[in-house]
Amino acid sequence: MDVKDVILPLILFLVINSVILICWTALSPLQFVREFNFEVTDAFNRSVESSGRCQSSGSSGSGYIIALATINLSIVLFAVVQAYKARNISTEYSESAYIAMVMISLLQMGVIGIPVLLL
Repeated sequence: MDVKDVILPLILFLVINSVILICWTALSPLQFVREFNFEVTDAFNRSVESSGRCQSSGSSGSGYIIALATINLSIVLFAVVQAYKARNISTEYSESAYIAMVMISLLQMGVIGIPVLLL
């Protein structure tokens, strides 16, 4: 395994992520939208409660989120496969088992975090 075998996938995934984020920013930028709750007012009939969130100006932005999640999940899966392949390499300071544990933890956080994010 050479340095190019590690750098090329890294650059590929970085470029894909960058292209998706640039397209999202150019075509449907996020804007902060504040909503006021006029059911709760003060003595001068001014709203005292408000909430805000970022929304895409054009489309809903869910397509971009799905694309980013898919790409980044594939990065984690690719890293897990590479760590699995390198598990039997004997070196004095073998770290593949720890890297595999970290990658599996990232995968678990993605599997649990994405549905929580959607809720």
